Amino acid sequence: MKVENDFMEVFISSKSENNPYHVGHKEHLNGLYCETVIKSQNRLKVINALKDEKWDKNPDLKLGMVSYLGFPINFPDGEPFGTICVLDRNENNYSEEYEQLLDQFRRVVELDLSIIKSLRIKHNISKNELIDELLIQDRRLTESEEKFLTLAEIAADSIILFEGERVVFASRRFYEYVDIEPENIDKLTAFDVISHIHPDDRDLYSREMQAALAQQKTQYTIVFRMLNPEGKYEWLQNNTTATYDDNGKVLRRIVQARNITKQVELENELRRLNADKDQFIRILGHDLRSPFSSLIGFSTLLLENLHEYDLKQIEEQVRIINQTSLSTFELLEQILLWVKSQSGKLELDIVQLDFRQESTHVIRTVENLAVKKGIKIDIVETEKICLSADLNIFKTVLRNLVSNAIKFTNQNGHIVISAEKQDQTVLITVSDNGIGMDEKVLAKIWDINSYFSSTGTNGELGTGFGLKLCKELVEKHKGKIWAESAPGRGSKFIFSLSA
Repeated sequence: MKVENDFMEVFISSKSENNPYHVGHKEHLNGLYCETVIKSQNRLKVINALKDEKWDKNPDLKLGMVSYLGFPINFPDGEPFGTICVLDRNENNYSEEYEQLLDQFRRVVELDLSIIKSLRIKHNISKNELIDELLIQDRRLTESEEKFLTLAEIAADSIILFEGERVVFASRRFYEYVDIEPENIDKLTAFDVISHIHPDDRDLYSREMQAALAQQKTQYTIVFRMLNPEGKYEWLQNNTTATYDDNGKVLRRIVQARNITKQVELENELRRLNADKDQFIRILGHDLRSPFSSLIGFSTLLLENLHEYDLKQIEEQVRIINQTSLSTFELLEQILLWVKSQSGKLELDIVQLDFRQESTHVIRTVENLAVKKGIKIDIVETEKICLSADLNIFKTVLRNLVSNAIKFTNQNGHIVISAEKQDQTVLITVSDNGIGMDEKVLAKIWDINSYFSSTGTNGELGTGFGLKLCKELVEKHKGKIWAESAPGRGSKFIFSLSA
């Protein structure tokens, strides 16, 4: 139907049997179904006018049409052209599929109107030439749309088409992602989509989108996190192509939403690995240079004075070289163990361990350090404790924690190694009555990217790497490790393993 001054004219009519609407037929605007559609610019559905007080006297009843479904049709500038509608002599509820089909026809007609207007402006064209041109354009449009739909459905990305703020098309992947049925897609708005975005990213997303639209950018990209159907947030990259009218108002946008979660995770992993590489360089450059300098210095001194030193002097020099070599070798072992863990090549050999027995073995490896400072080490367990862990790794963690406690405990101090069973977990604690730590130090001791090392109570030097390794190894066992301390009140290092 085409609106013409105060009349509605039948512009094109179907060939349905007994169709009373003939091309060129006019009706004065006086309460017609189509009149309401044009004025309201909304869809109108009348299931049975005879049962509806609002429509039981409308002019179409004289033609026997008791049900109606219609949509408005407009020119590109928004001026009303008329309507596209179906009518029935019987009561008709017009299904959702019916409505979608008619709405799709409406869009095709409006596109044709845009082409007609464009052709009339650019060319002095005859009616027959116009029809031929429209048929060619329509065929090309159909072919293009079929290709677009096929590509959209097989693409790994989600494809969404917005007209203004309304979604008019979306690929299957997008339906699945936002958990919406295809027939409800026209009810989904840009703001509904934003509600699925991570709360911390919504302002950024809205700000960047509004800035792009304000600048009338034809292409722009936004990266953000969005909730997937499994309830987890994933990283998406929206690549948008937009078109605008002469006033700068956005007409439509085609959005390609790509899942880049793996890419972001890889980038984060690369950043972490680069930071770890820098940390290794610092450790190798600083903490290994110092002991090797000592080894070279003392061995050179020994060689130069070998025939002048007595046996006691030689023994002292060799002892220093031996201790330095052992501590350096231990550091290298720890670095290699950490590298294995980071590269995923560390395989755990989980066995049942006797806590007291293995703790006693660990104490024997460090007791010479404790004896020198007069430090007493006790093992305490409320009951016989067994735990599940990799034996070598358990010893490495405990040895590091005990060595650390000895380093920061004063002469004649006291260290306690204890274990307590809690449900399916064993908590192992290494506590001392040493110098303790403040909150700033506590915040740095676990961070691999924080180069932090303190001098012990007897001037002992360290790398600061041992505690970081402990954290890595405990977490490989699905356990946790933490510290409790205060200046002058000693420290407690606690870690959990499976019982």
